[in-house]
Amino acid sequence: MTLSVYLAPTLRDVAGTLVLASLPLSCRRVAAPDEADVVLLDGADAWQRDVGLDKPTIIVEPGTGKVPPAALLLDSRWATNPAVPCLAEAIATAAWQHLELRAILPTGTDLPQAVLDLVVLARAVGCPAESLRIMTQGPEGITASAKSAAGQLDLAVTLTNALPPCAQVRALTEDGDVSAHIPDPATARPAEVAITDATGVRTFPSLWESAHRAALRRFLHGHPCDDAPAFAQDVQLVNNAFSEE
Repeated sequence: MTLSVYLAPTLRDVAGTLVLASLPLSCRRVAAPDEADVVLLDGADAWQRDVGLDKPTIIVEPGTGKVPPAALLLDSRWATNPAVPCLAEAIATAAWQHLELRAILPTGTDLPQAVLDLVVLARAVGCPAESLRIMTQGPEGITASAKSAAGQLDLAVTLTNALPPCAQVRALTEDGDVSAHIPDPATARPAEVAITDATGVRTFPSLWESAHRAALRRFLHGHPCDDAPAFAQDVQLVNNAFSEE
């Protein structure tokens, strides 16, 4: 199968290359959106002005701006990793008491965006935040507290150039945890998911697929383009939390 893909100009580097180079899918880049089977827009750019095209649209790493009521699939920084559904299933079956979500990002990273990516990840693992409060923030990072119907969430972002970017998730249980290490989508490394309990440690099989490729596969498998409403709720929650600071 050959898929015609339109990439926004600001995507014609790492993210676009990762998607188009993915096998076994054959992708062909086209020059205009009306020639494409699917349109990829840069979430760091003013993508809102370009949605509404009569084409399936994937937003790559969407930001904190207003979310239009359009048919969209989101390629979020952490939540789109192909291991996240396995992590969500493991968390859903664990009697967890506390959920920790942490991101390690380069110095100077936009903090509202970093928190939004963690809130979106919380939703993807089955624990959508219903409230959010910023606890501390400074040049070295930020901490926040959130609540979901499933329980208490603690979010933290550490800004440093000494470690590679990643996200870490840990659901604490009475006798262990469910944990995940999610690498930056620009790398080729798979996520690591494990369950630790009284019987020992069980690790999940590695999924060698980029998060960008996983987002495109959702489209190919007929996933409805209905990510916008939930994402709009997460954006509003994060924006409200920062406006109260």
